[in-house]
Amino acid sequence: MEKVNIFKYATSELSQDAFLCWLIENSAPQYVDSEELHAAACAFVKLLINKEIPYEKPIEKIRVYKQMNNIDVRFVVNEEIKVIIEDKTKTREHSDQLRRYKNDELKKLNENQRLVCIYLKTGNESWGTLYEIMQKGYSIVNRKDILDILTQYKPHNDFYIDYIEYLQSLEDKTNIYMEKPYTEWNYMAWQGFYMCIEKELRWAEWDYISNPKGGFWGLYWYWAKKSDCKIYLQIEKDGKLCIKIEIIEGNVSAIREKWYRKLMEQAKILGYKEIEKPKRFGYGQWITIGIINPQNYIGKNLFNRDKVLENIRKYEELIDKCVE
Repeated sequence: MEKVNIFKYATSELSQDAFLCWLIENSAPQYVDSEELHAAACAFVKLLINKEIPYEKPIEKIRVYKQMNNIDVRFVVNEEIKVIIEDKTKTREHSDQLRRYKNDELKKLNENQRLVCIYLKTGNESWGTLYEIMQKGYSIVNRKDILDILTQYKPHNDFYIDYIEYLQSLEDKTNIYMEKPYTEWNYMAWQGFYMCIEKELRWAEWDYISNPKGGFWGLYWYWAKKSDCKIYLQIEKDGKLCIKIEIIEGNVSAIREKWYRKLMEQAKILGYKEIEKPKRFGYGQWITIGIINPQNYIGKNLFNRDKVLENIRKYEELIDKCVE
């Protein structure tokens, strides 16, 4: 029988903070009678700690704190390991908060304690921003990490079951790009597509790009800098792959026309007939000078990663030819 999942409505980071604190506290020895839930909680705590420190001791004591000194979740295991969690669902780090939190906690450690810093993200995020977070001394725990641990246990608890089912629904929505043609992808499927190919692309980043028409989730990469502009690739709404320039200095119209001519000349030499002229040129700092429709690089059938990357390489080569 179908039931309403509490996390359909409890989607905020504060709601997830509460669940994480509840789960972690269930690792305390006094809750051992709830065997499956206790075992799952212990496994989850060990997952977090072992991201940075090999730790096999049984959990004999645990203290859990929520939203103390702006840190989402903090807990201390056996008075030896202190773990701080920056919990994110759809948002990202801001204001260099992670570095500040870590430095503050390091000052509070006693000589017998070690600190573990976790960035826990159940939504989707680009590898570029996650890498920057790792450089600040945080280990990444993502949705799949959590599912891999928690699905091994079957406690009879509605909150636990709802949470797993909710995370699995996010995972399934993200992976639709592997099961359906791009014409049926929603924004999470596009995020999944970006995550699948981003590590193979130079200086790739993806994020929500706002504009007066409503915005979209875009992937941008392969920046080549010249004296008057930067030329790069960007996937926009509905999969349209755009060759764009970012104006550095000079007359916008003249720069735009120059690079459009260069682009079309090289496209003709390479035989890339699929590159289209925009319906109208922009006059701002970022201007599209060429468009490739998604069927020309994704294809009309199901997603084939190797073929997509092979097609994308053609347009990277085209940029190289333009800037030589």
